[in-house]
Amino acid sequence: MMQEITKFLIHPLLYVLLGLIVILLSKKHTKKLTASLVIYMYIISIPFPSVIISYNWGMADTFRSDIKYDAVVVLAGVCNLADYFCRQNKPEMWQDYFRASESVDRLIAGIYFIKNKNADVLLFGNAVYNSVSEAEQVKKYALACGLHERQFKIYGKVQRTSDEAKGVRSYAERNSIKKILLVTSENHMIRAYALFKKQGLTVDTFSVQKHYLKIGIRSFIPSFDGVQNLTRCLYELFGYVGYYIKGDL
Repeated sequence: MMQEITKFLIHPLLYVLLGLIVILLSKKHTKKLTASLVIYMYIISIPFPSVIISYNWGMADTFRSDIKYDAVVVLAGVCNLADYFCRQNKPEMWQDYFRASESVDRLIAGIYFIKNKNADVLLFGNAVYNSVSEAEQVKKYALACGLHERQFKIYGKVQRTSDEAKGVRSYAERNSIKKILLVTSENHMIRAYALFKKQGLTVDTFSVQKHYLKIGIRSFIPSFDGVQNLTRCLYELFGYVGYYIKGDL
């Protein structure tokens, strides 16, 4: 619930709506308010701000190909669970169809590291959406990609990244796992790494969906993608601050 409230409050378009309400109710400075709103709308709708934020909100990979990890941890969010829920009455969609989210590169990288013998086991937390288990769908996909049952382990239920850090720590303690490779999206890595470190875990990192500083004319052309990308950046920034205030980092 708190995550949904945060997403609502940080969405840039919310403040466009509030700005329009202020303009409609205002009897003075209407032209200045309108001009300010137009400038704000332009800034939030172009890709440039999110490109700059994303480029500076990453961390260098510490993955080492010369060592073998006890486990590679792939963070949840690689499935579109809402799609699975909507297709509950279509068994063909459940049995032979993997509904990937935009973060599926995390899983692809994790499977690669296991198949390439960089790690012994892939650890995945079980996020559940309206009785739909992400871990079950991910496991079927991983096995179809060639992993063995012993190479895929579900370490517990999770709802947020802090649950994943705690769950991995508990699993690692029970199974004497020392060398861990953490895999997630680049814009999520700083927060995830800090949460795992807070739990006393020493992990190497590998980011997917990396951002590169590419600025051209399209960086200044408004688009809906510009708003979406900026919203994701703000969510990570405010998520980091929120965890910090709670003392989880």
